[in-house]
Amino acid sequence: MAIPWKRKYASGSALFGVGNWLDAAQTPEGSTAYGSSVVLTSLGQSTAINVAALVRRWLSTGANRGAYLSVRGSAWPIDFHGRAAPSAADRPTLTVVTNSGSYTLVAAANATWNSTSYQGSGSAAGFRLSPGTQPAVLRFDLSGVAGTVTSATLSVKVKAFEGGRTGQVIDVFECDPPFIVVPENVASPKRGLAAQYASFDALKTSGNPNLLYAADFKSPGVFDKGFSPPATRTLNPATGTTYARGTLAAGANGSLDARPEVTQGSGARGTPNVVHEELFSQYWLYLENDFGTTLDTAIKIPAMGVQFGWWNPVGYWQQTTGNGGARGTGLKVDRGAGLNFEYQGHSVRFLTGVAPGPEDDDPYNGWFGIGIYPYNLDQEGPFPAGENFLNVAIRKESWYCFDIRIKQNSMSGAQDGLGNYATANADGVYEVWLNGYPVYSRTDYRWRRHAEFGVQGIWMDVYHGGIPASPTTMHYRVDRVSVAKTYVGPPAN
Repeated sequence: MAIPWKRKYASGSALFGVGNWLDAAQTPEGSTAYGSSVVLTSLGQSTAINVAALVRRWLSTGANRGAYLSVRGSAWPIDFHGRAAPSAADRPTLTVVTNSGSYTLVAAANATWNSTSYQGSGSAAGFRLSPGTQPAVLRFDLSGVAGTVTSATLSVKVKAFEGGRTGQVIDVFECDPPFIVVPENVASPKRGLAAQYASFDALKTSGNPNLLYAADFKSPGVFDKGFSPPATRTLNPATGTTYARGTLAAGANGSLDARPEVTQGSGARGTPNVVHEELFSQYWLYLENDFGTTLDTAIKIPAMGVQFGWWNPVGYWQQTTGNGGARGTGLKVDRGAGLNFEYQGHSVRFLTGVAPGPEDDDPYNGWFGIGIYPYNLDQEGPFPAGENFLNVAIRKESWYCFDIRIKQNSMSGAQDGLGNYATANADGVYEVWLNGYPVYSRTDYRWRRHAEFGVQGIWMDVYHGGIPASPTTMHYRVDRVSVAKTYVGPPAN
């Protein structure tokens, strides 16, 4: 999952294309460039642009967010050498002169994208500018620059161009990307139930009436049968808990599928023994160094949902709708012949796992965005649209605490013979915290049309795709799963 820009623009703009920038007057998507230059037409020639005002801004604010380059003029694209060009002399440079000396900096990062394509591509060796559809961004490390800036010149070198191009001009603006929260550095995380106890084991054995379920992955336990292939178990001395190391094997889709059933269908004909209108859940996740798919798909990871199905006397809810393209209706259904009732609900899972290609040496390689994949009554087709958690990313080889709140929607209108309401009101709530930092909140979901439809609980699921199988074998770790009536939150220390 990619981190989106905070303002989105359709392709085809007369001057700029897509992405976000600030002009020299700090106007979002403004037209007053910090510097401009006519593009030369000979291969290997450099285009020099005066960007002194922009460099002064970066140094004075301490927010070096990079330069945003767009091109205007004829419609022909033009290619420039990037930070990893084979010849060091071809790479983009920024020459800064101050009252303390002269500094020549080579680009630390560059990127380009095309609004007419859904696929990303590595741009370390070179980047393309094309009017209206293809901008680029450059960033230089200014940490060693001292003194008052007297001049600053950005130089980019032509790598390739197509004939017929005349009068093209490069404009330089200030890049205005979304900020990214580093969950490890959350200053004031939201605390809850877990912070009241010295350890997870103390929470688990507390008898707190708000805690419905809590377990790690020691065996025997509810997760013994959930992993394929079987997981390995390791005691973590730092937490006193046992985590499971799961494997998503090359050529496979599934790895983990387990649900602590905090609601049982033990009533007449499989009706729920309790209806939880609102629940909170938590789990801990660690992505190992080999985690991440290279295919144009995502990896589903655990979340909490409202799926149900019909109660299997073996002791679990047999799902019938809400995943695999089967839309839920939110209805209680009589299956006939005295069989258990069916509750046609909706799963919710999170998404992550798309890794940069092997040609990309971006410093954010190994970081992943997170998204939600929520089946619901208002999805347009058989599959729901995913939504990204804005401005947050997780990285490999770090533990993360996911906290979730889900509250069922209310209902109104006439009821049929089974008690299904005519109207599902758009007031269902889904909220997510990552290491105690709020990353997602939506309050207009519609999932149910029957009062026996509560919140099912957490679905511990790791699944590659969609349809495509995992191209490689990858590993992850999970630990400390809980379901409660109140927010659990990260521990106090």
